[in-house]
Amino acid sequence: MLVSEVLEIVRSKSFGSDDDGEDVQKRNLRYLNMANSELWETVARLDDRYLIKANITLDFNSQYQVILDTPIQARLTVFNSDGKPMTEVSQKDLIENQNLKFDKNSFIVYSPLLFQLTYSPEQAEATDVSISYLYTPDVKILSENDELNSIYPIRLQYLLADGAFYHLCFAEEGIRTPIQQNKSAITWTKGLSDEKASFMNSRSFSTYGVL
Repeated sequence: MLVSEVLEIVRSKSFGSDDDGEDVQKRNLRYLNMANSELWETVARLDDRYLIKANITLDFNSQYQVILDTPIQARLTVFNSDGKPMTEVSQKDLIENQNLKFDKNSFIVYSPLLFQLTYSPEQAEATDVSISYLYTPDVKILSENDELNSIYPIRLQYLLADGAFYHLCFAEEGIRTPIQQNKSAITWTKGLSDEKASFMNSRSFSTYGVL
């Protein structure tokens, strides 16, 4: 479905003259993006299909940083040339421990778009090094013409409509009855809970191998 079609479902769940017009469409899109952020937070951390995977060779004559195409939300894992996970060093450790020792199997994340290997070109055993990495990208901000089929299966597209209506009910004071508010809350929270439970029951978690 297109986002505009999901917005139509949200509109159909509500009623009254205040539910027509461009301003209302923009309002509903805002609540749809709030729901999208929550849904992405739930499913992207669990479903490997949402992971971005890449292999890269760094030229240590000039490069030992990796700039990502999309920001990281979670689950960044970096592998060395042997396919073994490297160790992340936090910026906090770097600041607080001036004697911190680095080796060629560690990295540090400087921003949601940048990570860097912690050893310098002078320490490298070769002029280039091959690594691989995978991570969960940050949530996409939806617009009316976006196609959702490439992001979520159809059941989650309908759940998004429930989530947008939930936020609409609680954010717009007096626009819905307490019964509608309670029903929307149950539908949305149960949908998120069921989705998380289905992943936990259908798959086992394992350490990632070579990409």
